[in-house]
Amino acid sequence: MLTTIALIVLLVIFLLWADLAVGKRVWRRQKLFQSTRFPLRHGDVSFYDQGVPFFKDYFRAIEQAYDHIHINFYIFRNDTIGKQLCARLRKKAREGVKVRVLVDWMGSHFFSKKERKDLERAGVSFAVSNRPRPPFWFFTMNRRNHRKITVVDGKIGFLGGFNVGDEYLGKKPELGNWRDYHIKIENDGVQDLQQQFLVDWKTATGEQIEGSRYYPELAKGMTPLQLFSSNGTSLEDFFCDLFNRAEQSIVIGTPYYIPGPRIQQALLSARKRGVAVTLLLPMKKDHPLVHEAAVPYFAPLIKAGCDIYMYYQGFYHAKVMIIDGTLCDVGTANLDRRSLVLNNEINCFMHDPAIIARVRAALTRDIRQSERLTLRRLRRRPLVQRL
Repeated sequence: MLTTIALIVLLVIFLLWADLAVGKRVWRRQKLFQSTRFPLRHGDVSFYDQGVPFFKDYFRAIEQAYDHIHINFYIFRNDTIGKQLCARLRKKAREGVKVRVLVDWMGSHFFSKKERKDLERAGVSFAVSNRPRPPFWFFTMNRRNHRKITVVDGKIGFLGGFNVGDEYLGKKPELGNWRDYHIKIENDGVQDLQQQFLVDWKTATGEQIEGSRYYPELAKGMTPLQLFSSNGTSLEDFFCDLFNRAEQSIVIGTPYYIPGPRIQQALLSARKRGVAVTLLLPMKKDHPLVHEAAVPYFAPLIKAGCDIYMYYQGFYHAKVMIIDGTLCDVGTANLDRRSLVLNNEINCFMHDPAIIARVRAALTRDIRQSERLTLRRLRRRPLVQRL
């Protein structure tokens, strides 16, 4: 009996592995999805590191929309903040503003059917991306649209780490204060967010959206920026190239550090060249086994002289990098295998001393509310955690 059960379990594991491996190989060979490095733009960028001011500004942009609102979130909950957003979207749709909402099948799986029907009755177009489909069910279930894009009237865009849920306002006691980074782009650069949203919308619905109303004339701003949209390809190469070219410092904030051998080696090589390497991670976790999966990467980094800090004042969810104090990345991609080789992500790379100074100040504040990880602490982990 036990032998039969063990064989069944092994067969299931093998079938899941084969589905994932073959599906990924077929998908890459067919080049069904391409990563896009958009042109260098010059827009106006605002930076947020707390939920209350972010959602206040976000809701203001929604309320002032006059032509269209395009929203793509990975997680969209039916809690307090979600209902507030839905109420505003219904109101704008009834006023004649074209509203499109795209959510990920997995991330927003529990978005209520009633709320969706209420949105659609008000005139909101609602779609779901990345539904599992044959023949590779497990692979397609693991490919997720992790982008968080909002475009208002083709002139204002948002992207970053915040989703729609009360936890992003620090209202879940088990997670506590929520630390996240998000940006607003105005004017030049918004056209690239718009293009990516419309590509994702077509992928999910088959509907081709065109028209000059979605691409108004945009003024130039003060911040040089470049958007990089990845679909499970190229992001790992891009990050490795950044780390290999670093000369002075690499500062990384990420909620999940499971980088794989290439990025791990790129950071170790940078440290060997004399580059200061700092990682900021959460002490708390919002998913099982994520922290344990990261632990094997920590000891080699610490032994090489890298600094690892664990944020303890809540949950740290920001996705951020500063390279040599001259390049800043704020986006949706975590430094883990899912973001690097499976998910749809979008990151914004900026070369603006003012924005970099603001992001650096936020990182410095968060590091002060963190505990430095040591080899001694790693070795003193509880037995259950080690297992």
